[in-house]
Amino acid sequence: TTDDLEEDWAQPTPPFPVDDGLVSGEIIDVNRYFNLNALVDHDGKANVEMIEVAKRLFALKGLDADLVNVLVDWLDVDDIPYGPSGMEDSSYYDKDYRVKNAYLDRWKELYFLEGFDSKVLLALQDVAVVWALPKGGYSLININTVEPDVLQAMFPNMTPDDVQIVIDGRPYSDINALKNSTWAQGVEAQKMFSYLSVLSDGFMVQAHALFGRADWRALYALERIGNKLTLRWRERLLWQP
Repeated sequence: TTDDLEEDWAQPTPPFPVDDGLVSGEIIDVNRYFNLNALVDHDGKANVEMIEVAKRLFALKGLDADLVNVLVDWLDVDDIPYGPSGMEDSSYYDKDYRVKNAYLDRWKELYFLEGFDSKVLLALQDVAVVWALPKGGYSLININTVEPDVLQAMFPNMTPDDVQIVIDGRPYSDINALKNSTWAQGVEAQKMFSYLSVLSDGFMVQAHALFGRADWRALYALERIGNKLTLRWRERLLWQP
């Protein structure tokens, strides 16, 4: 009924020996992060509420908030630049590709976007994720695992002390327990509760095996509906020193 960081799956596990090698793994729920695909709805139209959250999140990470407009134009279905810093096909005239006008499939796809370099992706990797939106629904954020910067971006009235109080009070069995908080007052803040949950439906499993000079790493994306887990995709990770 709930997912939180005190559960067994969320605990770090040290490498354990297998034959003459070592194997380790880590499970991270994606609902602790801001889903970049949430900037547009299932009709490919801009989700203004989530765009404002994303801009605050980019600013908190020391990034230019105008980059969010670039991302919106990559995702949405129209050919009209979103805001003064938006970039549609004409901005990619010197590339051998055009804007996708669809959801992102992988994190590294962000490199195709104007202004999204390694520095930007590095700043976002601890607060954002690329994940498919549930059919007909929102991309929910788990209050029991959410990263502090994501929480503050959702509720700009929160102070760092407020964020810490929420984190110290985890796990929660019901998000409604927080609705009477001072930082949660106001129409916009109350709307944000529709994007919160106490459950996670997506998980990333990172596996690492080391046998002599062989170093093997892989990432698995799992979606959970009810008690059923489905492997959505997997990819080999290149080793980096």
